[in-house]
Amino acid sequence: DESTKRLPWAATRQRLASSFVDPALGEEVAVYCTQQLVALAEAPDGVVDLLDDMRSWLRPEKNEEDEEVEREHFLAPDSLFGVFVRRSLLEATETHFDGVARTYDRVCEYVRRYQEEDDSGSFYASLLTRRDLDLFLERRILAAASVCGSVSLEETEKECSKIEALEPDLPRSSYLRFVASLYGREYLGALDHLHRYFDYAGSRGGPVSPNDEKGARGVVQYAALNLACLHARFGHARLASCALDEAVRVAQQRHDHACVTFALGWLRYVDIREAEYEAETYGPPLPGESTHTVDALSLQRCAKRAKQLGLRELESAALLCFARDALDYARTDECYEQEVLTRAYAPSKASRATLAAWKLAEDAALFEAPGPRDGPDTSMLMQTPQQRLERERKERREGQQDPQGLPKDCEIKDRSTVATNPCEGSIFRARCRRFMVQAAINGHNQFKRAQALEGKALLQAEQRYLQRQRRRRGFDENDSSGDLPEDRAPCVPRELACVDIAFECLFGDFDAGDVSHEIGEGLKPPSDTPPSEELPADPDGSLRQASEEATAKALGLDFEDVEVPKREEHDNHVGPPGLNVAYNLALKRLEENRCPNKGASNIVERAQYLLRFEWAVHRHALRRAAALHEALLGVSPRQSDYDVECHVEALRCDLRLSVARDDYERAVKGAAKLERICGNRGLWALQAKLLCDRSKWLLDGCPQEPVPAMNPALRALALCEQWALDALHAEATLRLALVQLGLGNIPKARDAFQQCQLKILEQSHVDVQGDLWYALAQCELEEKAYALRHRQEGRTDVFAEVDVKDFRKVIFFYKRALECYSYVQHRKRMQDCHYFLARTYHQLEEDPAMMALRNHHAKRALELQADMNRAVADLEDLPRMWIIDE
Repeated sequence: DESTKRLPWAATRQRLASSFVDPALGEEVAVYCTQQLVALAEAPDGVVDLLDDMRSWLRPEKNEEDEEVEREHFLAPDSLFGVFVRRSLLEATETHFDGVARTYDRVCEYVRRYQEEDDSGSFYASLLTRRDLDLFLERRILAAASVCGSVSLEETEKECSKIEALEPDLPRSSYLRFVASLYGREYLGALDHLHRYFDYAGSRGGPVSPNDEKGARGVVQYAALNLACLHARFGHARLASCALDEAVRVAQQRHDHACVTFALGWLRYVDIREAEYEAETYGPPLPGESTHTVDALSLQRCAKRAKQLGLRELESAALLCFARDALDYARTDECYEQEVLTRAYAPSKASRATLAAWKLAEDAALFEAPGPRDGPDTSMLMQTPQQRLERERKERREGQQDPQGLPKDCEIKDRSTVATNPCEGSIFRARCRRFMVQAAINGHNQFKRAQALEGKALLQAEQRYLQRQRRRRGFDENDSSGDLPEDRAPCVPRELACVDIAFECLFGDFDAGDVSHEIGEGLKPPSDTPPSEELPADPDGSLRQASEEATAKALGLDFEDVEVPKREEHDNHVGPPGLNVAYNLALKRLEENRCPNKGASNIVERAQYLLRFEWAVHRHALRRAAALHEALLGVSPRQSDYDVECHVEALRCDLRLSVARDDYERAVKGAAKLERICGNRGLWALQAKLLCDRSKWLLDGCPQEPVPAMNPALRALALCEQWALDALHAEATLRLALVQLGLGNIPKARDAFQQCQLKILEQSHVDVQGDLWYALAQCELEEKAYALRHRQEGRTDVFAEVDVKDFRKVIFFYKRALECYSYVQHRKRMQDCHYFLARTYHQLEEDPAMMALRNHHAKRALELQADMNRAVADLEDLPRMWIIDE
């Protein structure tokens, strides 16, 4: 009976075949053994014959009267298999005939179960003990908690149902359901399963406090702590605060310092969310009124207590949260000593906060590599009782007492827990979280390339960890078939890394490919063939067809192979074929690097909708952009700490859509409201972006009145100087320069352009780079116009050094702007560049080559206008698009 349960022949045969060095030989041996096993069950005398044959395997006792035995090799009697054979023969000798008959019946049952080929798994699952099922559930809980969304609710329910069919009273199955419901945004299910789990507090396998040896009474505080995490996850700030207070009170009564330390890690986050809720409900606090929020130093205290208690992973997580909080709120003096600030000059408060955040991230990295801090001399919990007593005697003798020493009732008795003895997977996930925080620090300072490098480092760390796990399991390093969900990086850091890598191509230096057919260099001699009367800009209709195909592919759901018109398709495109499109590159990077489990998070999905929306707006496909904007509003990430910025960004996209429809009044009013909301919530970067957008839209909506656009630009400059947002500071300087240019103050505008040019070309969005080149060209033209006007009035001393007939700089600036706008497919701005290039070349009518370039750019401007008119109605010609998959 035991052999039927513990050694099913289907699994034993596979192990037997794989144990041989030569797989073919192993398979032959397995087939032979299977044939012998089946033959053994066919004849009733087969068991007796097998026992007689087993006696011949052992060397007989020496006897002179016996003849020599023909067998040359025998089993060693003291070997493991020899002992097994001797024990079997001994029991068979003592067994009567009815015992041999029962053995034959069991052999027949064993073979029958093998021949039935039961694929349901219930037969093999019935072999697992209660302890095995508990360990399996523990591994699944850790995997689901570390990689959120790794399994769906349906898969979790199937697993738990199968396990409960074998062992109905397993508390951890309720906790696994709780974790799956928590990350699946199922509030009622998560609450119900959490209550079910803590109903088993007094039973075997139920929750156990790490500070209580008996494990029977110290778990109520953890029920309240889990409940606080549940409410915080779903945005219930007040309920989370009440549950957290209850957890702290009960933990302090029971001297559970580990639970208090975990609660300190949540206290700062919950209180900030509660303060935001009260500000939205009752308005911002009055001057002098306390907000009753917990200071950020609670995270620092959490890290210190976690270090004393040996909770290493919690210490690392608290330090990383403290770094992010210090960066967002520019907390420096109360966070770190002055030794951190090593610069010769006095940096700003925001720069000091960045240095403090980097120092905190460096401290958190100590968790990833063992060092002197992990020895028995640094932590009381790493010492034996004798070492601890010796240390206390030494301190008393020297008159030194640890000022941060902990009382005896806070010592963790059970040290072999996940919190006190983290495995390699915990260290790997902590490294991923550190990369995420370092990327956030670079993103806060608008260092997009460095932010993308942190994302690439995270993916490389994941690849190395996967290769190590594959080698441990005996697989090839490149074989991903046996990868487990917990072997991958945590979902949120990994998805954010994918987004950072994808958005890198939209900022800083870029490669637009060959744009000579857009700029107009190397043109053929103009032909005398008159264009078609129906569509002067597209004689053969090929451009229209290619534009419709590109628009359908670019704005549809299948965003894969976006084709750009090439030389082979159009005679008017001269030069090497093809150009790169930024949004195409970004979307391909997202698909290449995203997590295999696409339902785990909505971060990458939201980034895809955002890129498609921007591309649709730039191509002037306003109906498709409106549909994508609705999808962007509906897709909010499941992580509660990421949805505020995303929602504000989605509302900002709505304002951009209004600008594309020439509704500047609605866009300006909406930007003012959003800017106030961001200011109340402390979203400084978004507030600065909205101020820059408001200044730009005021100037574009009414170029004759540039004065109203000055106030938002100055406010954005002040905000960026306060929070050291260098890239946004350069963009705000550009908006202020455009206002000065509109007021006719050309020298001030030129100085502002020179101040922001280098920073914009290094870090800003390609659109902003195009705006810079476009504004420089406008500045050159305005300067020539002022000089010509004053010379006509007889005032030759004004702009005396300006050559009114030299348009080389103007052409260069417009071509650089056209290159930027072509890279992001900004059709409206591309049309403006072609139009002004055509007008500029028209001023050089003495040169026939300039006339060919003038005709080319004028023709391209007409083509772009026709293409934008067609793109508006693209939605009517394309099939119905489902925004959100079922």
